[in-house]
Parts: sequence; structure tokens; C-alpha cells
Amino acid sequence: MLLPGQDLNLGNALLLVTSEMEPEHETEINRWFDEEHVPERLEVPGFLWARRYRVLEGAPTYVNLYGLTDADVLQSEAYLAVRPPSDRRNRVVRGHVRNTRSVYTTITKHYPDGYRHDAIRTGQ
Repeated sequence: MLLPGQDLNLGNALLLVTSEMEPEHETEINRWFDEEHVPERLEVPGFLWARRYRVLEGAPTYVNLYGLTDADVLQSEAYLAVRPPSDRRNRVVRGHVRNTRSVYTTITKHYPDGYRHDAIRTGQ
């Protein structure tokens, strides 16, 4: 949610990760995402935002989106420094199955003035 007067910065790249989880590990994995994984990523310069979704119907069960200033963020020293896995990550990752990871760059050059704010505020 945007605060009044706050600009929307979606970034120029998107990291999309999908996953399935073994049901018996789902609670622990979600806590790890919320308490460790996502906060670590958001501390990396160039990570602008993160959002996780759970499917209502079908698969994959989870979609994780990360807004990036650009795709080069994923090669930065700061990002690579958080990659060494923690003990907690090593435990929970065993419950992940069928993961995908894709990086996208924007092809949208311009939206009309006011479009972003009107679109966002309509949903509040």
C-alpha cells in the first residue's frame, strides 16, 4: 500500500519464483520466508519490494515476486553476500519441491501521467 505522497517504484526488473511445498513443512517454510528470507532480500540495495502469493486453485502453490531496480542487482556483491544459506534455510529447503526462478526486465516505456496513482488508489 502506498502512503499519501509516496511514489510507486515498481523497478525495471522482476524476480519471479514459484514453488510447491510438502504440506508438513509449509508452516515452517512460510515463517522462514517472512522472518528471514524476504527481510534479507529487502536489505539488499536494488530490491525495492517483495510480495508473496498463494494460489486459490491449481498450481504452483506459491508465487514470490521481487521488484528490482534492474536485473544487475542479482549479480551485485550485496546480493551475493546474503546467498550463503543459514542453518534454518538448509532445514526448510528440503520441504520445497518444483521450484522455478525467472528474471524479467520491463518493456513498458511509459504510462500516462496519473495512471499509476489512480490505479493503485482505486484498490485501497
